[in-house]
Amino acid sequence: MATTVPLSQQLATNTSFLYIGYSDAYVEFFRQKFESNTLSDSRHGASEIMKTKMKYICHIDDVETIRNSDLPDADPRDSGTFKDLISEKTGTLEFALGIGWLQPGEVHILHHHPDIAEFYYVLEGSAEITVEGEAVQAVPGTFCYIPVNAKHKITNNTAATFCVLFGLSRGSMPTTIWDE
Repeated sequence: MATTVPLSQQLATNTSFLYIGYSDAYVEFFRQKFESNTLSDSRHGASEIMKTKMKYICHIDDVETIRNSDLPDADPRDSGTFKDLISEKTGTLEFALGIGWLQPGEVHILHHHPDIAEFYYVLEGSAEITVEGEAVQAVPGTFCYIPVNAKHKITNNTAATFCVLFGLSRGSMPTTIWDE
């Protein structure tokens, strides 16, 4: 009878299976990060020397709430709040994951990112999501993919709070071009 070795034990004893098909430099970067449990990288616009202790398990209440309009280079007309759950703030540059909220009448105005792809998954409420001119009244369970350079927007046109899980194809802050 074959036995299954738990992934945590595989990682602790042999990480080579993680690297099949990657260049030596890429493998070395992740090997060092895995062994040191820290991130030190200057790719994707991160600070030249970034050493952040990786946080593997967190609670949403321990994460800062950020207003969209308070971000550097933000458009003051942009509404909503969000929490970075996984990003360069938690020690990774590979991708980002967050939760965003729009109150009734708020709009995450039309914009695009020339350097990342994004996705949305609606958790609560309803709002109009527009991607490249295609609009849909999104409800819980709706998901959408937003390719690099695709213009997108969210309008909470309801009387309830809208909540969306979002992800970015890298962990550092994207470039945002305001199109409205």
